[in-house]
Amino acid sequence: MTFLISPLAATGWKVGRDELIELLKRDWSVIEIINPSSPTPDRELAWVLDTGVGRLEGEQQENGQAQVLSGGPQAIARYATWWRTQVASDQELALYDETFSTVISLEQPLPEDEIARLLAG
Repeated sequence: MTFLISPLAATGWKVGRDELIELLKRDWSVIEIINPSSPTPDRELAWVLDTGVGRLEGEQQENGQAQVLSGGPQAIARYATWWRTQVASDQELALYDETFSTVISLEQPLPEDEIARLLAG
């Protein structure tokens, strides 16, 4: 399953590559950072981590706003819950699939189990 997490509206907010690496390494004990040899707008940084409830593959787009997440519903939910705590609470975030058929607002923090339930459909 693949989902994106980002603001839905235009914003000046972004997280830099080095800042994201620092946050990931600080909070996830089993992680592999993958540096692309030639970053593109679709992939500035990639990582694989063990969330404790499953493996998660992630990529950050070069704009520093959107992340692409691949994994099971519980792993994606755990990451989304964590990411919400890393981003200022006044910054809107949403978790959504590539077709926008599932869009979960993360404006108000949701419990991990609730996000996983919504992802599983």
